[in-house]
Amino acid sequence: MCDFKNKFQRWMDLWKGDDENSILKQIRDMMWFAAIFDILKQVHNISLSYNNNKELPNWAFWNFIYYSYFEIQTNAIMRLLDKRNDVISLRRLVIDIQNNYQCLTRKNILDVLGLPYDYTSGLTRRPIDNTNQSEFNRCVTAEYMHERIDNLAGISSTDQRNPTDTIKRCVLDWIEKRFEAVELKDIEKYRHKFVAHAATPESRNWMNTNDMKITLRKISEAHKILCETANFIAQSILCDGQMSFLAGNILVVFENLDKPLASQDDITAMRNQFGGYEKQIKQWCNWDWSSEFGKSCT
Repeated sequence: MCDFKNKFQRWMDLWKGDDENSILKQIRDMMWFAAIFDILKQVHNISLSYNNNKELPNWAFWNFIYYSYFEIQTNAIMRLLDKRNDVISLRRLVIDIQNNYQCLTRKNILDVLGLPYDYTSGLTRRPIDNTNQSEFNRCVTAEYMHERIDNLAGISSTDQRNPTDTIKRCVLDWIEKRFEAVELKDIEKYRHKFVAHAATPESRNWMNTNDMKITLRKISEAHKILCETANFIAQSILCDGQMSFLAGNILVVFENLDKPLASQDDITAMRNQFGGYEKQIKQWCNWDWSSEFGKSCT
């Protein structure tokens, strides 16, 4: 028999617990970086249009931004899709809910949320001057969850409601199947062959490399699927209410953007820094391995 109280608490911890890898934190980090990249891309495009494509923005700088963005996003997306048992991911949460769908009865859900089964009488007693405000809010939330459960259990009328009404397994199966979308599968293949691992030509000879290019559209579609799915789980199963996946201080986004990245003196210092780094790499290429090997044998 399902210990629904502990199971539900486990789901809530995975969703938005204190762990730094909580699902909500993963999604918010992913979407925050995506939003920052979006405005930088807009600045890049505006710069090109102002200069009629004749005076391009710094190539090395923007190439680094684009490269980093795709690496960050493909990794973030695949972390949320990870199916291994020892990870915190959106897909693992959905699978666990699937496997315990029989516990998702109307009564169990309302009880674990501390909501009344019969809420109608509480709605007729509207609070005055905050009197009974808490009980009224509980009844409003109970009505909301009853309606959610109606949709998920296929109940078309309030007269048909029953404490044993259970969320349909087929709904959860459909939600999990969305993780098999072409865009997500393409990102998975790309990350496996080009990001997480440096695949040999032989191991990827079955795929057209050009077809494996990950576009901004595919990244955006992946974000859409993940955010929609996460919001469904949060609202319909966990009763976590409305939320924003773009949580950050918007003021810092535009701070000092009107200032140059570097002055002429700064560029000189940057050249010296680059030269020093180049010299260090050349030293590595002239490694006196025989001397070090000899020392290790003494």
